[in-house]
Amino acid sequence: MAARGASPPADAATNGANGDAQAADQLQSQSGAAIALNHRLAASIDLELHHTGVEQVLSTIASAAKVSIAVERSVYVRLPFGADTKIDARFHRVSVETALVRITRQLGLRMTLHAGQVTVAPGEELRLIGRRATWGELGLLGRLDQARITSFNGNLRSLLASVHSNVPLKLVVQARPTMAGLADAQALVRTTLPTSAAGALKTYCHSLGLIWYVRHHTIIISSKQAWVKRQLQRPVEFNFLHVPLQQVVAALAQASGVRIIPAAGLYRKTLLVNISSSDGSVRQAMDALAAITGVNYQIVGRHVELAPALAGITQNDPLVGMVQLPLLGSINFDLFIRRSQLSAGTLEGLESKAQRLFKNVAASATGPASKSSNKR
Repeated sequence: MAARGASPPADAATNGANGDAQAADQLQSQSGAAIALNHRLAASIDLELHHTGVEQVLSTIASAAKVSIAVERSVYVRLPFGADTKIDARFHRVSVETALVRITRQLGLRMTLHAGQVTVAPGEELRLIGRRATWGELGLLGRLDQARITSFNGNLRSLLASVHSNVPLKLVVQARPTMAGLADAQALVRTTLPTSAAGALKTYCHSLGLIWYVRHHTIIISSKQAWVKRQLQRPVEFNFLHVPLQQVVAALAQASGVRIIPAAGLYRKTLLVNISSSDGSVRQAMDALAAITGVNYQIVGRHVELAPALAGITQNDPLVGMVQLPLLGSINFDLFIRRSQLSAGTLEGLESKAQRLFKNVAASATGPASKSSNKR
């Protein structure tokens, strides 16, 4: 018997062909946009701007070179004076790409090319400062990026001695690797030479599962978890009344500089929160949120993950009361009490008390009107 293969329905075959054609058109369009962008980036530019805000500098380049430049919002949160951070930009007959690279590296930023557009975002070292950087810290990042390392004897302090600085640099190592891990990290750095001091530090820490960041004139090497814990101690001030949980989490992420990742579907069901903080820490606020909403958090690597609401909290578990509680005098939150959180005896007592109150109110509302005792 001859084997027969089933032919796809005509409409399915047509739809498949149309889908392939659309994908091919889209790919060709993206390829064309990338080529056009490369042409514009390769063009030379003459530019001289003195003491000009970085936002205006990027806008001027985008306009002159006819290039689309998208700046992530987090860029201006990290720079010393936000979008108005002043820089000098002087370029003569250099490519647009070279000009953008020099500007972004000077500010601890990175640029990527995608879909015919330039995207500017904070570099990893700038992100790890975890707050708005100072000019001194930006300068230190720049010097670490410019210093060339051609040999490495395994001593990080001697490596940093090659970095030019008017102020002595300090090195603080908060994590102690094993001897075997240390030897592997040293060997890996040597394979990348010559490189920058920043590149050597990055390779060294990555090999050991650590991170490095700057604080003023100090370079700190620590575990990812220790960095997050430090960031969660940063103060935060807000006063949210009946706002979605997502809005509160966004404020905590901005205040701490730590990415907070919600579990899938966590924000799908709108959860409104009342919470305020007056110079309390981000961690205290997150503890308060956990008490209010039942949403737990845990540190995972350089991030914080939010777990789904506790299984016992459902629409069939109604609120039965609210208590306002202070937390160490700096965090105030409304603690909502659900039916499942009370014992049977407590519920019975509350119901009896509520019934007595209702009877008293009903009696006063329906009783006979009082008569005047005044006689004529």
